[in-house]
Amino acid sequence: MLICPQCQFENAAAAPNCDRCGTSLTHKNCPECGTQAPLSVPDCPNCGAFIGTIWRALILHSPELAGTSPSEATAQWQLQLQDSLDADGRYQLLSLEATPPVSGDAPSQLPWQGRVLDRQPLAKTRLSLFLEAQAEPLTPSTDSLQTLPPTFDLPESALNYLALQDLPAIPEIGDAWQDAARTVLLLADRSQWQPLEEFLAAESLPLLQLLYYFDEMLQLWEALTKVNCRRSLLALENLRVDEDQYLVLLQLYPDSGGVTSLAQLGQLWLELLGERHSPDSQLLRPFLQRVSNGQFDHVAQVRSQLQQLARTQATEPETPREVVNPPEEDSTNFLTTREDSEGDELPTVVLPMELLSLAEAGITDIGSQRAQNEDFYGIETQISRWENSRRQKIQVSGLFIVCDGMGGHAGGEVASALAVETLQRYFQSCRQENLPSEETIIEGILQANQAIYDENLKESRSGVGRMGTTIALALVHNTHVAIAHVGDSRIYRVTRRRGSELLTLDHAVGQREIMRGVEREVAYARPDAYQLTQALGPRNNGYVKPDVQFFEVNEDTLLLLCSDGLSDNQLLEQHGDTYLVPLLSSRANLEQGLRKMIEFANEQNGHDNLSAIAIRLKVQPSLEHQPLF
Repeated sequence: MLICPQCQFENAAAAPNCDRCGTSLTHKNCPECGTQAPLSVPDCPNCGAFIGTIWRALILHSPELAGTSPSEATAQWQLQLQDSLDADGRYQLLSLEATPPVSGDAPSQLPWQGRVLDRQPLAKTRLSLFLEAQAEPLTPSTDSLQTLPPTFDLPESALNYLALQDLPAIPEIGDAWQDAARTVLLLADRSQWQPLEEFLAAESLPLLQLLYYFDEMLQLWEALTKVNCRRSLLALENLRVDEDQYLVLLQLYPDSGGVTSLAQLGQLWLELLGERHSPDSQLLRPFLQRVSNGQFDHVAQVRSQLQQLARTQATEPETPREVVNPPEEDSTNFLTTREDSEGDELPTVVLPMELLSLAEAGITDIGSQRAQNEDFYGIETQISRWENSRRQKIQVSGLFIVCDGMGGHAGGEVASALAVETLQRYFQSCRQENLPSEETIIEGILQANQAIYDENLKESRSGVGRMGTTIALALVHNTHVAIAHVGDSRIYRVTRRRGSELLTLDHAVGQREIMRGVEREVAYARPDAYQLTQALGPRNNGYVKPDVQFFEVNEDTLLLLCSDGLSDNQLLEQHGDTYLVPLLSSRANLEQGLRKMIEFANEQNGHDNLSAIAIRLKVQPSLEHQPLF
């Protein structure tokens, strides 16, 4: 089976194009020059840019290679494997080398590592077929089982990656197999990412940022304990940072027969601290020496000490701003907010965050079945940038609005545009240094409602003939965000740790019934389930009750505002990992990502206009002496 990269449709293995959307399944466009190139080649034939799909291979020794030197083994492997790593010829071996040892490793215990080119990147892997088969009844009629090699056996070492696949620090496992000759794991290739040791080598790096990474390691230590792979944190070469400066691992190292202790982690921390002589380093060094001497037996004890060190870097707290209708999670600035501690009450090191960058993009599309586009969106940002040779930060104020009009030609499109323009003028007139209050936001929405309502009265519109619009709105001031909505236009939040989550509840009959205790299936079986319970314009202000929320951005975050043409049929809930989560990366182009999402939604839905705004907020630890609590 070939999975279409555009719409995710499953096609026959020999299909040249996707049966659903027509996308080529044999070629792709070079991102540098636009030339169409085969998926099976590593470089663009026109400009030479690298375009291949690369995996990092871990290859366990064959019995006949035991005791050979690295150079001899490499030569034998290259001769034995020739051009491909697998019997099917899918994975072309590009390089091969010995894996750097970790304390306690014997050379015979170490896998070999290399980079491989996936010549069939759209085909399902053996691992994915195996996992699909496990999710279905294991019967002889299962299609996935019929396509698996009869001798396929999942390597035990692959289970550790699968168990931790929800942690961004752990590399994705793309394929795995074992036979009489070897065991192979294919992982996301992070070998070109910056080593953590190199990143932390800057003498000017503040203590707070060091504490941030040490606390991240302790969080990972807890997770790795569950799969007996704590040694993964004890190899400096294995610790990397991604383009957004998150700590990640190249691979997992199983714990050997010896004891793996927090003292060894403390020794690694001392290595990372290096020969610094700054006051911050001198404050931290005695604590790290205590850890390396084995004075702590539990992660909670070490994290408690990190908490105290963080307190010494902070001033007295200021009076916090009142938060109206906060989301369920605590909005305090924590170093880590993972939900995977399974109830462990560990102390949390607190770190203030500041905005590093903001990127935004908007898009609207008529859809495949409508004669006119009644959606309308608006974006307004003010950005002040501050930078020196060590760091940069920005000050941002932004207003983002998506409206989905109703009322037919010269009705819905008028209402949606009028709502956006009224709100833009309103917030320009009441501009202030911080986010506006809930009352101020509601007043702006009511003014937009009144403007549309007055137009309805002026044109003597009545009943279902009245024009109206939904609205989804976001206000951003640095790391503080306010959102509001009326109707069924939605707002989603996407983070690395929590994935995508819906922040709004539709103002529609089905959702109203659910809130009254009716089961979802029953509520949405009603013929009027998707009828709006409120919108802007059809009725006076007494019938409009906007929902408003405030929250703080404590990690890199993507906000998506969209009309229901994009979100219908649970499209974003089902495909958020494919279309939303990748947009968190600084390298992702938001406009291209939105366009790809709209094209997919037109294939899946297409019955309505589609509009969306994506806002990507990147944050970094605040390196100034600011309140931590």
